[in-house]
Amino acid sequence: MHQKPLIQIAVHLPDTPAALKRIHGIGKQLAGRYGEELLAMVTAYRQKHGIETVMLPDPPPVVEEAPRKKNPSRGETKQISLAMFEKGLTMAQIAQERELVVSTIEGHLAHFVASGELSIDRLLPSDKQERIERELAKDPPLPLREVKQTLGEDVSYGEIKLVQAYLKFQAKG
Repeated sequence: MHQKPLIQIAVHLPDTPAALKRIHGIGKQLAGRYGEELLAMVTAYRQKHGIETVMLPDPPPVVEEAPRKKNPSRGETKQISLAMFEKGLTMAQIAQERELVVSTIEGHLAHFVASGELSIDRLLPSDKQERIERELAKDPPLPLREVKQTLGEDVSYGEIKLVQAYLKFQAKG
């Protein structure tokens, strides 16, 4: 027998074949094969310990969980960020409201820069954009980490990725 039905027998202490069959995992075959022996053991145990009636506490009330919010798909989450940006929120405000990091929001908006749906001029001042473009245009191209080190602390990886998205869009057109 499996452990679960054995535990249920120990908890419920069935004293009739019908009570034994109500235990999940005890079917006709198990009851037919081991029922008499199990009931004899339970009866002996109940007599030895003076248990006439088994009183189990009521099960705890079922607490219904609030329905889980469906996580938006990748495309939907980008659209949500764009819609919030279009409403006038900054990337930092969007990140805070959505409980995401700013770099994630930058990545979302970079998607729309790369497709031409969003102008990079709305995201970065032209002087910063030009500085980043100059570093990205070096030949041979530098690894992103080195580009970031050269540009310093006032430029984020997300801003570099925004310019990369813009350059990708320009290369298409």
